[in-house]
Amino acid sequence: MRFRAWFLRFGLLTVFIPALIPIPMPMKLFVITAGALGTPLVEFLAVVILARIIRYFGEVWLGIALGHESSSFLKTHVWQLTASAIALFAVLYGLMVWRHRAANSVPTR
Repeated sequence: MRFRAWFLRFGLLTVFIPALIPIPMPMKLFVITAGALGTPLVEFLAVVILARIIRYFGEVWLGIALGHESSSFLKTHVWQLTASAIALFAVLYGLMVWRHRAANSVPTR
């Protein structure tokens, strides 16, 4: 029930984050939950495809731009990359909260 409440609160953001980051996360659990809760297929596919495009194009860019030096770049800039991931999460969370508030606001006359 807690996981269901989490998914209902955060929506497809719970699928976007594991699909985006290369650290092994239990994405299957989020995918199964999305299906069990009746997430529309088009929305689900759009989120997964967007996350994977960002992830893989980022990896390709790193490989092209840095070649064999990409590992040392990642080790050197781990804190900047972590801060960027936190900032991305904060922006996505802010958009989600804003969207939720906009959907629940009742216009007054």
